[in-house]
Amino acid sequence: MNNKDEKIIIIGGGLSGLSAGVHLLLLGYTDVTIYEKNDVCGGFCTSWPRKGYLIDGCIHWMTGTNEESAFHNVWSRTGALEGTKVFQPDYYSICEYGGKKVTIWADPDKLNSELKRVSNEDDELIDEFTSAIKAYSVFDTPADKPDELLSKKENMSRLFGLRSAAAYLKRFGSLPLDEFAGEFKSPILRKVISTLLIGGYNTHYIILTLNNYWRKNAGIPLCGSLGVAKNISSRFASLGGKIVLGRAVNKVITEGSSFKGIELEGGETVSADKCISCVNAMHLTKDLLEGKVVLSEHEKRFLDLASYPLISGILVSFAASLGDGAPLSGCFDGEITTSILKRDFVYYRYYNYFQGKDGKYVLECFIVTNALEAAEYIRLKENDPDAYEREKELLKKEVESAFLSKFGASARLEHLDTATPATMKRYSNAYLGSYMSFVPRARAVPLPGSQRTPVRGLYLGGINAFDYGGIPFAMISGRKAAQLLSYDDGNDYEFV
Repeated sequence: MNNKDEKIIIIGGGLSGLSAGVHLLLLGYTDVTIYEKNDVCGGFCTSWPRKGYLIDGCIHWMTGTNEESAFHNVWSRTGALEGTKVFQPDYYSICEYGGKKVTIWADPDKLNSELKRVSNEDDELIDEFTSAIKAYSVFDTPADKPDELLSKKENMSRLFGLRSAAAYLKRFGSLPLDEFAGEFKSPILRKVISTLLIGGYNTHYIILTLNNYWRKNAGIPLCGSLGVAKNISSRFASLGGKIVLGRAVNKVITEGSSFKGIELEGGETVSADKCISCVNAMHLTKDLLEGKVVLSEHEKRFLDLASYPLISGILVSFAASLGDGAPLSGCFDGEITTSILKRDFVYYRYYNYFQGKDGKYVLECFIVTNALEAAEYIRLKENDPDAYEREKELLKKEVESAFLSKFGASARLEHLDTATPATMKRYSNAYLGSYMSFVPRARAVPLPGSQRTPVRGLYLGGINAFDYGGIPFAMISGRKAAQLLSYDDGNDYEFV
């Protein structure tokens, strides 16, 4: 069957929507349009200017930058890294606690020595941790095929390929990171290990991340997050795709159980044959589909955020001069207390490899928020704007105080911006301003991977298509939605 001239609409121009668009065009479809509510594509993969600086809101590392990795072909196929250099750090983070500095090296052997320098009581646990990092090289981002289209033989082959790391997967796959950290005798390592990934992740994911750092597969594109999004947008346009900016979709139009089109802000309707929704799943079902369609597995998660947390966050940004050799990523013990939250550890990122001026660069503090905290920021923004502004001012002062205590007055701090979950919700329509998908607690049931919806012709992309999220999952969800659409049309769906 060859119906590749059918009209396809993509809702949302984030990385998932851009990925879906590029892959549809590469599969031979000729009429693909992305509708994006903002004036630029990228979604959460974005940057924004403040006082002559550019605040980067997304990419801390980018899985798949090693040309030998399975995922790299997605970046090359979509043009994401076109014309930009990639910087590969030799460490993940520098953590300071109780007066001790611990470098989380990308090299597992150096990391092993560093952790043993801090503690002489945890040799066996340290050896297990760093050996797991090496063994995880068998975990590479899945090949170019939706899971539900894999044959039994292909599934068995994939599982067989993981056999050398099976013992580590059994040990760490559902072990919460804070529980693993609690196994260390050293109080410093207990704290440091527990802070390596925040948001309730299992130990498996920090091991996987550190393995990517070791394999030089977690680089930083020097064009920044928005630069990556612009590169993919350009690739989409060069293939013949159309982008409509500044036009929010208000409604998905259905007839019976079939997709028929969309209604834009202002009432204009656009008919189409197929649609890939790359917006937040809650926004799709409750707003665009007006509650008429339920994605049961997603609904279960949205109603049980204790078992399936969503990650939202706060980003407080300053211009700062930390001098040569300052860590680009780190954390230290320090207090941040407001009317809504209290933290005893400060996470920061220093963009001394990115756009700066007058010897200063952007210094960001990131605070992960839970569902209750995120909901309170959104409530204040919507119902008590004055209280919301006071809370933002308090956030600025608390972070500034922590940074001054750590870096001193010579840092010449200048506040640039404060973004909260309310900011993220306004920009993206994401439920609770969540920039990642669900993070299942240990032993919670994984989200089934199908991206077909109960509406015929409507497919699910975006970070909520899978658990966890992040830019690789966003790209994969767009690509797989495009492949499923093509498969259901009876067309080729694999890429050479």
